[in-house]
Amino acid sequence: MAGCEESCGFYFVFALVTFFVWMDLSFFDELAEHGSFYNSSMAKNMMFPVKSIKLRMQDHTDHYVNLPWMQFFNENTGLHAVPGVTPNLISGIHLFLAVLAAKCFISGSLGIRRLGVVLYELRCQLDILDGVVFRAQQNLKGNFMSVWGSMGYLVDAFADMCGGLLVGGACAVFLNRYPPWKRVRTKPHDELESGRKAVCFQSEEEERYVHVSRRSVNIKMLLVVVQIIARSGFWDHYLHSYVELLEKPNPDIPRVRSLFSHAAASTKFLYSIVGLGN
Repeated sequence: MAGCEESCGFYFVFALVTFFVWMDLSFFDELAEHGSFYNSSMAKNMMFPVKSIKLRMQDHTDHYVNLPWMQFFNENTGLHAVPGVTPNLISGIHLFLAVLAAKCFISGSLGIRRLGVVLYELRCQLDILDGVVFRAQQNLKGNFMSVWGSMGYLVDAFADMCGGLLVGGACAVFLNRYPPWKRVRTKPHDELESGRKAVCFQSEEEERYVHVSRRSVNIKMLLVVVQIIARSGFWDHYLHSYVELLEKPNPDIPRVRSLFSHAAASTKFLYSIVGLGN
């Protein structure tokens, strides 16, 4: 059974990575050919008619899986037109799902932990859905500029931060209850009792497994949480900065120069993805 799961997991990851690479090549090929400014007739024949800064900086799963799926869901159900449905309500629901997922993560049952993973993935999709519903209600379809600093933005950011902290804390609790194993090398000792003191003879090293200390677990989990918070903060900061620089009209910068700067920033971002940036 374990071998079957490993094989299925490998093929799933391989197919997913292949899909992401193909979508990236299509996305940036269209960007290189058409840039960011084109008419509506050209957009009908494009796979990605919108190429905002926010979309370029999103992770692959949200950009190519969750966002299209949530757009399809909203358009076919008319969720944005349902009375009482607001982006803040959806943010509250995905925070509640994060609480349930965290509860599942501390369970000793593998099945319940897997349920927690499903709930957290659903939370991530709802995190995309609140933006989709907001744009639909504001008649901003295709506009992926972040409403930085608004009340809805702050509510969504608070829900995201709390959800991440809950899951990080739940993982720390689980690892303290069930410390993982690590492999260590030790040197066995052959003791000869001579009536005075045991004499030890060292032979070849042998391997054995011991539990990772709780102190080590807590330090590593703390560093993981700090890294996630820092990464989210930097992403938000630079997203806002790039939107201000590249997507808002500036009368002091000619249009041709602005396009050149836009293309240069896109190239730099692509290089950073493949690890060629500074």
